[in-house]
Amino acid sequence: MALRALRISAIVYGVGLIFHTADHLRRGWGILSTQVHVVGAVSTLIGFATVIIVLMRLRSAPVIAAAFAPLAAVGVTAAHLLPKWSSFSDTFIDARGTGVTFVSWISVSIEIAGAVAMGIFAWRAISEGRVQGAT
Repeated sequence: MALRALRISAIVYGVGLIFHTADHLRRGWGILSTQVHVVGAVSTLIGFATVIIVLMRLRSAPVIAAAFAPLAAVGVTAAHLLPKWSSFSDTFIDARGTGVTFVSWISVSIEIAGAVAMGIFAWRAISEGRVQGAT
């Protein structure tokens, strides 16, 4: 059950990640700081790799997802849903002239929810001893 839920949550996270990335392309890269570019690119690459590892049912998938997903959820939340706090911010709060729309809010919400769920189900799979592969 936990491994199946992990795979479903990885798909949800991946869909959110795709829409979030597409939204950044729509909004344009020029509005982002170098820090947001770098951290966002690294997080996106690791995120896609994590989704692929989970969907391939690799033995290490729950451990990798448990390590990455909470960081992704916190990072996206901090960057987009908090007021501007540093050069790592791309806040959606009072984001005038940055192209933020309802789609922006929905895409990061799906990504965050998927990351939270993926982290929960990864830890659940680990606690159930389900780190040995496919079910």
